[in-house]
Amino acid sequence: MTTLLLLRYFLKNKLSIKIAQQCKYLFLVLIAMLVSFSAAPQVTADFTTNTATSGCGSPVVEFEDLSTGSPTSWLWDFGNGNTTNLKHPVAIFSTPGVYDIV
Repeated sequence: MTTLLLLRYFLKNKLSIKIAQQCKYLFLVLIAMLVSFSAAPQVTADFTTNTATSGCGSPVVEFEDLSTGSPTSWLWDFGNGNTTNLKHPVAIFSTPGVYDIV
């Protein structure tokens, strides 16, 4: 709204060339404000496991990325000291416990 009011003021008052030259950068800023920019979709992280997540021994767990918003990179932290940047990673949990996967 402010942009339109400023443009209207400049056009209505028929500013001289000297003033218009001094305001050329302001005019470019006003034009940039009128241009619509599209934002990238919001990414929502989600995953599931394709294998058993409990049992005796060292379970090998396969993860499947179910994230929405078209992510282009991944960083998994399995809570066991291991990380990866694979889309569908596999992790081994050698110590019994509950792990927070991030």
